[in-house]
Amino acid sequence: MATTETKTADAILQRVTEITIGEEVYKVAPPTLATLISVSDELSKLPDEMLEPASEDSSAVITALRTARHAHGLSRAISLLILGAPAPFPSMLERVLRLLKGDPVEKLARKIEAKHGVSDLALAFLRLTERLEVRDFFALTTFLSAIRVAKPTKVEQTTTARGL
Repeated sequence: MATTETKTADAILQRVTEITIGEEVYKVAPPTLATLISVSDELSKLPDEMLEPASEDSSAVITALRTARHAHGLSRAISLLILGAPAPFPSMLERVLRLLKGDPVEKLARKIEAKHGVSDLALAFLRLTERLEVRDFFALTTFLSAIRVAKPTKVEQTTTARGL
């Protein structure tokens, strides 16, 4: 387990780290706010039924089969965590390469789906999201929300016309 200092150094120096999913080793892009936003966007596209706990009257098998068709969104989220967010303003060369080669996130998502089991992907997702420092992002958004709540409100001193 890496120390906080090592994790901080890895993030600041943007060291490439690796993650093992099953037997495959992937190089992981440094965590960025853009990656967190992209993963959040991908997860927001998942239907509510996938994220809800199973009801007591349905079996785990039925629930798994009913929601399996939406698992590609999870594979895309894992791919985004591995590759990092795409450049917001790609160069002309990057756009041409994407047209010729296809979307790298989609290609990796399909590869991950074909090669790895559900438990491997669940563990990988947890390890990858730990690197994103979501707690720090949550602390920042909470701080910004507190500023908004504590901001003085503007009261306008206008007089109204008397009624007739």
